[in-house]
Amino acid sequence: MIIDVASIEKYKGYLGGKTLKLKDLLHLGLNVPRFVAIPSTSVAKIIGQNGQINEAEANNIAQEIIKILKVGAYAVRSSALIEDSYQESFAGQFQTKINIPENGLSAAISEVAKQAHDFLKGKIEKFSIIIQEYIEPDFSGVAFTRDPLGGREMTVEFHLGKGEDLVSGKIKPEKIKLFWNSEIKKLPLPKFKEAVEKFKKIEAYYQFPQDVEWCVKGDAWYFLQTRPITSITKIQYQQSLYLDEILPRGQNFYFEKTEISEIAARPTEFTLGLLQKIYGPGGSVYQVYKKYNVDYEPRNFIKIFGNELLCNKEEEIKTLLPSYSYLGTKDLWPKFRTSFGFIRTIKNLYNLHKIRLENFQEIFNNLRSKIEENYDQEIFLNSLSRFLENYRAIFEANLLSQMAVKKLAIIIKKDKNINLASILSFGWKIAPELSKLEINASPEELIGNSLEISDESKFLGPTDYNEQDTKIFDAWWAPLSAWKKKALEPIIKNALIYNRLRETGRWLVVKEISAFRRFLSKAANEKKFKNPMDIYFAKLDEIINNQIFEQTCQTRKNKYSQYSKFNIPKTLTNIIMATENRLLLGVSPGIAKGILVEESDISDVKHQNIEVILYVKILSPDLVKYFSKIKGIISEEGGLLSHLAIIAREQKIPVIVNYNLRDNAIELGSLIGINGGSGEIKKIQL
Repeated sequence: MIIDVASIEKYKGYLGGKTLKLKDLLHLGLNVPRFVAIPSTSVAKIIGQNGQINEAEANNIAQEIIKILKVGAYAVRSSALIEDSYQESFAGQFQTKINIPENGLSAAISEVAKQAHDFLKGKIEKFSIIIQEYIEPDFSGVAFTRDPLGGREMTVEFHLGKGEDLVSGKIKPEKIKLFWNSEIKKLPLPKFKEAVEKFKKIEAYYQFPQDVEWCVKGDAWYFLQTRPITSITKIQYQQSLYLDEILPRGQNFYFEKTEISEIAARPTEFTLGLLQKIYGPGGSVYQVYKKYNVDYEPRNFIKIFGNELLCNKEEEIKTLLPSYSYLGTKDLWPKFRTSFGFIRTIKNLYNLHKIRLENFQEIFNNLRSKIEENYDQEIFLNSLSRFLENYRAIFEANLLSQMAVKKLAIIIKKDKNINLASILSFGWKIAPELSKLEINASPEELIGNSLEISDESKFLGPTDYNEQDTKIFDAWWAPLSAWKKKALEPIIKNALIYNRLRETGRWLVVKEISAFRRFLSKAANEKKFKNPMDIYFAKLDEIINNQIFEQTCQTRKNKYSQYSKFNIPKTLTNIIMATENRLLLGVSPGIAKGILVEESDISDVKHQNIEVILYVKILSPDLVKYFSKIKGIISEEGGLLSHLAIIAREQKIPVIVNYNLRDNAIELGSLIGINGGSGEIKKIQL
């Protein structure tokens, strides 16, 4: 029996998903080569469970197909009933025969059936076959309506000639990447714009990303098959749809997770309000730059996607350097682009360069006095004013720390015998001044490690440097010449001292946030909140005016929570960049081994007494709550100066950044070894 298009619905229980989807493509009005199907019941007559081919039956079926299709050449394709599901595609596991003449059709059908019988271990009742008109193509290719690695962009791969060489991996294809909400300017194929819209139409119909095989003859596009991209999860797809909807259209953009994201990766409404005050008009950042004669122009560059914080890099750079732009180049590197704001740009560059690292004791004394100060209960507005005043000292310490460490990084960049993380961890003997940077205050009443008010992890303050082993640093330092030591010593000393000031500033941040938390907890109890933590979703002006409503906070919390399973990429842009080849960077030295797990799996493996390496998206300070349960951390994003990296160095937890599971062979659940100094990661065979 042969099944034509009109009969597919009636016999769909005997046909594979590939056949049913070809019918769908026709329903969508797409150009599909003429085809018929051999149902599983008929395939079972061609080849028995013993693997023997019934040549007479194969020939009868072939002749029937030739009478129906009446085409010059045929393609014989698998359509297994287990093929192209949302869990597994079995792509490439079954044989395809193309450009088959009439006199070879019977043999081709038998060959495809035989290979399927062997693969399915005799269970041929799960296998049907498609016979299509063969189109000799000018171009062949596949379109992934979303990046199979989880990105939101569409990827189209193609080459001259037949598609089987492409999907089988025999050739390296041409590749085009494009975003759904971007204008298509490059036209490498005939009627490419129209084809892209058809790819989108296919995805929309199935409501899931699709892997579409196609070919082009003349200027006609033929759609050969479609299957779901099984490597993409439903959550990833929902995230792509969300980003397509919310990202700008008709203009270039560049958002990125930065150091601000590290201190408040998923800010609640309250924390977001604090950040907007800090970076807003007349705020803490403005005041610090003003002190150094730098003209900072506040802009609204903080942006929330889902519930994650990213920065609009184009807006951010223009707060200081209005003549610079990230946009207009494929590498998204800031370059001089316009004469607008030229004088302010030059003045700011000059004044930033003039900043000297000379007054560390004054800055430390300022931070210490604020940390040692006792806070009485006071009205919220006064607490907010004090916080913004104190954050000036915090931001200044961060700014100077960044400059000091950057200078050291440049100096030792080509030295293969030491790395920055090891110097910052073990070089403390170079800076005896560190012993004077002590605070007479107990951190025991403090909760959290970041700016995020919902962070209730146990506070970890700076540790005593005398507890750190200096063998790694000493082995590098001892053989250096006297003149080199003299040149390096003040640079290393500044990096160490200002790095400690940065952590002292974090102490002050946590103290301020702890005070806010106590105030909000009291307010929530007075207003009889069922869940006191819901008050973290109140806005600053609502708190100032005592207009806090539980239902409003709960509504915001529910909206916030619906995005908790999203993992927004580090970079969001409509500019297709060359593939990043970022080097792995060790930001906290040490050697460790363990099973690689995500946060959600830590509890399970700890019950089994298994040593753990934690895999995370970003180095957020609240990860300290896992320090007692893990041996090390691997992160997709993060920097040497992130607060988590600094804490990890003090607690001797090895940390490596710039690693992405999508682009590497190591998987979750693998036993791995890491070196947080060199950035080396290796898989250990069980």
